[in-house]
Amino acid sequence: EGRRTAWLFLAVVAVMAGGFAAGGILLLSRQVLGRLARLETGLNAIAESRDLSARVPMEGDDELSGLGGSMNVMLGKLEQSHLALQQSEAKYRRLVESLEREYFFYSLGPDGIFTYVSPSIRNVLGYTQKEFLTHYTVMLSDHPTNQKGREYTDLNMKGQVQPPHDLEVYHKD
Repeated sequence: EGRRTAWLFLAVVAVMAGGFAAGGILLLSRQVLGRLARLETGLNAIAESRDLSARVPMEGDDELSGLGGSMNVMLGKLEQSHLALQQSEAKYRRLVESLEREYFFYSLGPDGIFTYVSPSIRNVLGYTQKEFLTHYTVMLSDHPTNQKGREYTDLNMKGQVQPPHDLEVYHKD
């Protein structure tokens, strides 16, 4: 009879322990894992939409809500940086566009071939952007000033900053 009572007692304790474990797992799932899943869903939605003004939901006053708060602070700073970059790009674009009657802008690759030419190339020299994307020496006239310009440009392509200099370039006509 005593053994039966002991086994019954152990069975009741095991069932209670299992119940507490299941309850703990359910509580953990609802309190932590569910919140982590909502945080992940919020971040994924922001990444998909690329809307830096959106924020992740924060609930509670613990480490997880602190993590959400930190992510919202980071999103705010990214949003500010993005807006500053857009304003800077707009300012630069206005500057470049205001100079398009007399100047054109370009970049050269390490091989000396133009990789970018601003649309103002048509106003200044009569070429389309596509027509001008060739090796820079093809566009230089035989004027003596271009000798120094070639030296400067070659050094510049090697990463050595050079002073401003003049070049005489062929007009399309």
